[in-house]
Amino acid sequence: MSVVYFAHSYRDKDARVVDFFGRLLRSEGLTPSLDPPSNSVNSAKLQRHLNASDGMLAVLSRRDEGTSPHILFEINLAIKSGAPLLVFVEDTIPSRLLSNRVPQVRFSARWFLREVREHRHAVRAFKDYLREYSQPQFRPSFARRTCVLAGLDHVGANLAGFLPEWVSGAADYEPPGTS
Repeated sequence: MSVVYFAHSYRDKDARVVDFFGRLLRSEGLTPSLDPPSNSVNSAKLQRHLNASDGMLAVLSRRDEGTSPHILFEINLAIKSGAPLLVFVEDTIPSRLLSNRVPQVRFSARWFLREVREHRHAVRAFKDYLREYSQPQFRPSFARRTCVLAGLDHVGANLAGFLPEWVSGAADYEPPGTS
């Protein structure tokens, strides 16, 4: 099951639309991961959140003043990191807000339930892409960790003779030249 960073508005006005897309994600076997609402942007926290997800699905709804700068920031973060991305954009938002290279699907805040077939199709295509994308998995090394001792000719002979012993014992590294 893929975990998807779910970027969306927390405004009461958007609650029905957000609930719809959240349910749609879950019905397609995707687990939405939410960033809790906040008044400030912590880019490091958002990047960790995105890195722990398989991709991002964003719902970009219209506001009187335009769109949410926070959601736009999250979308740009996904673009910069190369994470798989799908954006549902309200049909009243200008077409050129996002690049044509960003996968996006339009939705109507009034008629989104009538568009469920198109939205489900887009989420399924995104899910298939996530399956193909599959981020590289961390593989721990089976060899003992090693290190390099440099500059031993600039320290005293006693210390230079002691360091390899200390590295293999107290620091628990493979002594240089023995691996």
